[in-house]
Amino acid sequence: MNRYCRICWNTAHWKHPTKEAKYLELSDTYVSKHGFGHEEWLFNFNWLLSGYSDTDKQFYKYSFLQPISKYYEAYVGETFSILLYTLSPDMVPLIVAEIKNAYIPNLKELAWVKEQYQKNGWLESMQQQVINLNLSDALLKNPNPTEIANIRFLQEDVIFYEPMVQVPREHKIYSIRRYQPLLWNDGFQPAPTEPISTTPPFNPEDDYSFLRSEQERTRAAQMSSVYDPHHIKLQNNLFRYLCTRHGRESVLYEHGFVDLTIIEPHKVTFIEIKTSLTAKGCVRLAIGQLMEYAYFPNGEKANVLLVVGDARPSSDERQYISHIRKEYGLPIYYARWSSEDNKLEEYI
Repeated sequence: MNRYCRICWNTAHWKHPTKEAKYLELSDTYVSKHGFGHEEWLFNFNWLLSGYSDTDKQFYKYSFLQPISKYYEAYVGETFSILLYTLSPDMVPLIVAEIKNAYIPNLKELAWVKEQYQKNGWLESMQQQVINLNLSDALLKNPNPTEIANIRFLQEDVIFYEPMVQVPREHKIYSIRRYQPLLWNDGFQPAPTEPISTTPPFNPEDDYSFLRSEQERTRAAQMSSVYDPHHIKLQNNLFRYLCTRHGRESVLYEHGFVDLTIIEPHKVTFIEIKTSLTAKGCVRLAIGQLMEYAYFPNGEKANVLLVVGDARPSSDERQYISHIRKEYGLPIYYARWSSEDNKLEEYI
């Protein structure tokens, strides 16, 4: 049976812990006590595994969900869809993503997963990321396999809602503050983002009660510019890959604030790396930077503006990027970095 599952708040796209949720949750939750949740590596798609079964060659993401851990033994061997939601700093439930065909592996498979995490240095990376937040890594020193992962899924089976969709007040998860695997059997589907209206919303009888408070307050929702290990790893792997393709002398690393630059005869490519959960999110974050690097104050320093992320582009996103090129004449492209094959996929 499909489930609703809550995950803690994280503005790093659940690729590494941020410590934000520690200050947002009830005092007796796991995250508030320890400063991080094991689901904060949920969508780190650099960490994919294949090989547990000799007959299954697909690359899976093994991740942890707190609601599943409470009933793990009852769910072992089951496959179902999961609608993930989080609570914003304003305590509003927001739909993050849907995971289709989530499978609950048995203990033998999870023991193999832990072994691979140790072998690949991923468990050590998790420990270091927690230490970097001035938190104790004791819980990651020798965790049980079920504390590293309790679900398995394919990257292409994840549907991200960007922007995240607010849950209606009348919905049952709106008032739930605990990490419970509630049944998703009510037919609820997050409504797609509404198109921007071109009609002025002014009403002379409005009392303006909808306006946000102007009082100063801390908002963990703001994305920070702190060290992002996922970004650095992708950048370094891509740099090595491009050097093998174009030669070391043709690839520049962080030259003029650009993440990577490829110098070819009669062609210069500026590359900006982003770690958003979707291709359109990566493009949104990168396009302004690339345009400034290439055209400010009055010139053309690059022929190709390439955004690189590890998000798989959807058909709509492919159309969107193509439309930008045709409509505005911008040489903007997106390419996915495949951590499974350690290569850059075709530009779109």
